[in-house]
Amino acid sequence: MTKRIINRPGELPSLTLQITKHAIEGRDILKEQEEGHQYISTGSALLNLALSDKADGGYLPGKVINVIGDSSSGKTFQCLTTLAEAAHNPAFDDYLLIYDDAEAASEFDLVKLFGQKTAERILPPNLDLEDPEHSRTMMDFQSSIRRLLQGDKPIIYIQDSFDALTTDQELKHAADLQDAHDKGKEAKGTYGMEKAKHASILLRLIAGGIKKTRSLVIIISQTRDNIDPMSFQHKTRAGGKALYFYCSYEMWLAVAKKLSTKVNDRNHVQGVVSRTKITKNKANGKVREVDLPIYYDLGVDDVGACVDFLIQEKWWTKSGSGIITAPELRTTATRVKLIKAIEEKGWIDRLHTITEKAWLSIEEKLKLNRKKRYG
Repeated sequence: MTKRIINRPGELPSLTLQITKHAIEGRDILKEQEEGHQYISTGSALLNLALSDKADGGYLPGKVINVIGDSSSGKTFQCLTTLAEAAHNPAFDDYLLIYDDAEAASEFDLVKLFGQKTAERILPPNLDLEDPEHSRTMMDFQSSIRRLLQGDKPIIYIQDSFDALTTDQELKHAADLQDAHDKGKEAKGTYGMEKAKHASILLRLIAGGIKKTRSLVIIISQTRDNIDPMSFQHKTRAGGKALYFYCSYEMWLAVAKKLSTKVNDRNHVQGVVSRTKITKNKANGKVREVDLPIYYDLGVDDVGACVDFLIQEKWWTKSGSGIITAPELRTTATRVKLIKAIEEKGWIDRLHTITEKAWLSIEEKLKLNRKKRYG
């Protein structure tokens, strides 16, 4: 006997309902995939490629990023460059660009380094340039970001840095310590686990809103020496494991070398080469490492990084006298003159295309080209 499916008045038949549901879900997935192609650029074609295999964009919207690095390794420079890229890309005109200077240490000349448009669009968490307020505690950060996510605009939010945030419990403990000291009494200690607990709660609360609004949250962390004798990793970060679990991208920065030039017969430091290692990438799962020159009066040297990469991978040749041959640009020059020509002649997009081609040729050679287990 064939079983009949009886539907209440006004209801769609079950099969029709299922087909309609799958069709809607399919359209949503397709829409999400199409929108997903609008990556947010880091401001470095090389770093974009390491993150997404695309020269023009690195981060997928709707994600949390953790940038961890040693002192003076370029963490803030990299993150502010991401805001600058969004500020100059019409696709992100409706985004709020937030820089939460919890350390109260940033004195960068935003206009000089990132342009007037960037300086005008970067806002504090309270959106008040006349009387800016930045997060002091984890609860401040939580309150600000949840309020912004409930607004009518998506956000790109830089938290600089997670280490500078304290907790209400830590503030109370500090007050108790001071009170005990003033009274000549012995103060009780603390296990200092409040931040890790708050981090887990905070990230759990905001993860859904970030994805839904296609926002981006970048949390900067300072490195710390790892005192765990069972760990093979020499560096760690504050906040426990919550940041690692909830972030889609994790990057560790270190100073590979200092960049200097000779003035009056003495070497003077101009910047650093920031070695950026991507240790977590939920977009494509790849672990990659790139070197990015960062100059104090320029910021991230996108052109220089691409030129160095093409030479390193022998895509372009460099003679013993320092002359670089760039066949696609039909030119030969020293590194300094080549970079100047690329910038002055408007060849940056062409350079990005060449760099992407070289990068993808390497990625192609890394493929196993074996029969797929699941066809």
